[in-house]
Amino acid sequence: MANYEDSAPVHTLPVTHEINGLRYFICSLFDMTSKQTEAVQTRLSSVMGPPGTGKTFVMSVAIILQLLEDHGSALSLPASKIVVVAPSNVAVDAQLGSFHKNLVKLKEKLEAGRVNSLYRNVVQTVINEYLFHQSNCMAKEKGVAATTDNAKHKVPLVHRAYPINGKNLDQDLRFKYELNRVRRQHARVFFLTIDMAIRYNMTARFAEGSELGALSTDCMRTGVRHVFVDEASCIHVAKLFVLLSMFPLDHLSESSDIESRLRLRLFGDEKQLTPYVPPHARVGYKDVQSVELTKKNVVMLGVNPMILSKLYYSHSRVQLDVCFRGPSGLYNFIFKEHYDGLVECVDKTNTRPRYVKVDHPSATKANSVYNEGHWDVIKSFVQSTIDETPEMEITILTPYVAQKNLIRRKLVAYLSQIDATENMVKNIKVRTIDEYQGREADCIILSLPNEKYGFLQDKFDELNNDYLSRRTIVALTRVKKQMIVIGNMAPVTELKTRCTLEEYLHKECEIREEAEDGQ
Repeated sequence: MANYEDSAPVHTLPVTHEINGLRYFICSLFDMTSKQTEAVQTRLSSVMGPPGTGKTFVMSVAIILQLLEDHGSALSLPASKIVVVAPSNVAVDAQLGSFHKNLVKLKEKLEAGRVNSLYRNVVQTVINEYLFHQSNCMAKEKGVAATTDNAKHKVPLVHRAYPINGKNLDQDLRFKYELNRVRRQHARVFFLTIDMAIRYNMTARFAEGSELGALSTDCMRTGVRHVFVDEASCIHVAKLFVLLSMFPLDHLSESSDIESRLRLRLFGDEKQLTPYVPPHARVGYKDVQSVELTKKNVVMLGVNPMILSKLYYSHSRVQLDVCFRGPSGLYNFIFKEHYDGLVECVDKTNTRPRYVKVDHPSATKANSVYNEGHWDVIKSFVQSTIDETPEMEITILTPYVAQKNLIRRKLVAYLSQIDATENMVKNIKVRTIDEYQGREADCIILSLPNEKYGFLQDKFDELNNDYLSRRTIVALTRVKKQMIVIGNMAPVTELKTRCTLEEYLHKECEIREEAEDGQ
C-alpha cells in the first residue's frame, strides 16, 4: 500500500488543455453520466438537479476537481480558497460527508493503480492535503487536534464552522472564533451555513481593527475564488447578495484572466421548496396582522437564485437527467408531471406504494395539527421492519410540527420498551417535509393527519398554492425502496388539480383500511 505521509513534490500540469483532460479522466474514474460530466466540465452558473440525480455527489466531485486544478495548474495564481454554503446544518454536513467519501474513493482508486501516471502526483498531493478524519474535523473540544494523512499538518485544510447558539449570538461567535483560530488560518475549504457566513462577516465588521476583525478578513474573505451553494432553491436571493458582498472583487478589474475571477456555482432544483420565510419577516414587521399580505408579497418572498439563473443565465446551466432512486413508477410519475419527462430512472424496480386509510379525527395544537390514530399503523410497520430487515433506514415525514412531536415521543418510548439497539434507533427518524429536502431513506412513511394538506395554516400558504405542490414533490421523492402514505383521501383530493396525486394513488397504490393493515 502506498505511503501517503511521504508526499511527492506537486506535479505541475503543463498546459491548460491538460486540465480539461484531468476533468474527463476524473469523471470517468467516478463513473459519472454525460450530464454529470457536463456539470463539472463547463463554466456553469447553476446545476439543476431533479430528485435523485446526484446533485450532492456532482458538487463534491466539482470541489475535488477544483482542488486538483489549483494544485496542478501551471498558471501563476495565488492559493485560492473555496467556500461551500447551504441553507441548513443538515445540508452542510451532508455535503461535507460526500466530499470526504469521494476523497476516500479517489484514494482507493489511486492505490488500485487506476489513476493515469500523468495525474498520479497531483492526485496524491490533494489526497494528502485534504483527506481528514471527519469526526475530528468537526470536534468541538479545545484539546482535540484534527489530523490528515500527512504528518506535516496538525490541522486539516478543510474547516467545518460549528452551529451557532442563538441565545447569546455575539458571545458564542467570539468563542467559536477563538476556538477555531488555527483551523481558520490553515483552512482552504470552508463548509458552513449561509446564515453563519453572514453572521461571521457582521461580527468581524463590528470588531473592526481588532484581532477578531483582522482574522476574519485574512481567513474568510481574502483569497476566495470559488463559492459553491448547495440547495440553492432554499436560499433567498437577498442572502446570496449579502454573501457575495463579503468577498473583495477588486481583482476583477486588474486581470482579464477568467481563472482569477470569483466563481459562483449554484446547485439545486427550482421545482422543489423555495426559501422558508418566518412569519415576522414576511411583511417586514413582527406583527404580521398589522400589514396585509398580498399575492405580490408572497411571490417576491419566494424568489430564489435557481429561478433567476434559469431566466438570465440559461446558456450556462445544465439539468441532470438520470435518477438513481426508486421505485421507478413513482418517480416516473413525478418526472412526467413536473419535469416534462426529461429524467430517466435507472432503478427499474416498481414497488407499489401503500396507502393506509385512517379516519381517526385530528386535533389542533398551537396552530398545528396532529392525529394519534396514525401511531398504531406506524408502530406496526416499524415493528415488522425491525424483525425482518433491521438495517433498513426509515423516515417518518409529516407536514405538521405537532404530528412530528407526537410521533417522536411515542417512537422513543416504544424503542426503549423493546430495547432497540443503537443502530436501530439511528436508522429511524421523524422529520417534517420542509426540513428533509436533500435527504433520502430506504422507506418513507408519509403521515397526513388532517383534512387539509397545509403546514403553517396562515395567509402565506393560502396565497402560495404552488408551495403545496413543491412540498408534495419533496415528500414523494425521498424514498429509495418503499413508500407508505397514512391518512384519509381529503388532503390528496385537495391536490388533484396541482399534481394529480389522487389519480396516481388510486391507480397505483395498494389502498388498505386501517384495521386491515394493523394486523
